[in-house]
Amino acid sequence: MECCPDRAVYRLPQQTVFNDLTASADSLWDQIDKERKQAITRGERQSFGLLRNTLAFDALYTFISDFCTARHIVKPCRDYLHCIVQQSDTWVVTLADEPVFIDVVMKDHPSRVRLMYRCHNVHADLSKTKRGYANSFLGWHEMLHYQAQGYRIFDWGGIFTNPDSPHYGITLFKRSYGGEVTEEWDMLLAGKLARSCYYVGKCFIARDELAVDEEQLAQV
Repeated sequence: MECCPDRAVYRLPQQTVFNDLTASADSLWDQIDKERKQAITRGERQSFGLLRNTLAFDALYTFISDFCTARHIVKPCRDYLHCIVQQSDTWVVTLADEPVFIDVVMKDHPSRVRLMYRCHNVHADLSKTKRGYANSFLGWHEMLHYQAQGYRIFDWGGIFTNPDSPHYGITLFKRSYGGEVTEEWDMLLAGKLARSCYYVGKCFIARDELAVDEEQLAQV
């Protein structure tokens, strides 16, 4: 990470994986490795359901928080997650009407979508093998959906570059869909500056919404 201790702006290099959604569905399928194709195919044979934007925020936050607690990961700030969800799709894989996997995918139409959160239900009685099927099934159907919506890139949301990392399996999973490894820079705002930007942004949004309401009232 490049940073300066007397500044509130941090530049964070990050590698991620991009899948080109301008390719045909057949081309996307051809890029996926053999093991992942098998997992997707077996996932199709399960009785999985697939829902989008049907889960209440409180239920989503609890789902993610329970996963983070079980994995000893820092839970996301509730307000931050709420802001993310407002610009995202929430995907749920179900089995016997029980949610077993959840994704939060941020949208930036028409450029790309970015995977922000993916986690499984730590309370569900689901084997590791079936979790793998659900995971693979979800990724494939998301790519097809956003391709049909006209998005150009599916961004897998970052990878671990150290092969010795205990999380490197996540990298192997994301790369198994055949996308291109790409380096990007994330910019982080720290402390008071970040809070100030956040609240100024909220004020501009509120102002614009108020202006729209006034225009509508004037037309009545």
